[in-house]
Amino acid sequence: MGGGKLLMILAILAMAATTLVMATQARATELDGLKQACVKIGWGACEDYLTGKGSMQGCCSILFKLHSRECQCFAMESISNNIPSVDREAALELPKKCGTLDDGCSMIMMPYM
Repeated sequence: MGGGKLLMILAILAMAATTLVMATQARATELDGLKQACVKIGWGACEDYLTGKGSMQGCCSILFKLHSRECQCFAMESISNNIPSVDREAALELPKKCGTLDDGCSMIMMPYM
């Protein structure tokens, strides 16, 4: 009987690991999709800053929550309206919509145009 319980525990652990991997992949895909959409309208992704080769000068940050419709809509709305950079007023609104990094927000860096 002990072998049956062990097998059940192993099956549960395997399912939990699979769920974690799938969630991580979904987040990575969502971030990649947002970056690709931004690149399409010429925002780029501040590669030099992100890779530690350059300064943050000329970059602005967009806060967004993964799997949060409200924050993602703001970013996608900017993209769909072909806004080439986040203006100061819009950037100041982001923390109100998305909270702060402490609230579980992520950042994506964009160059000013």
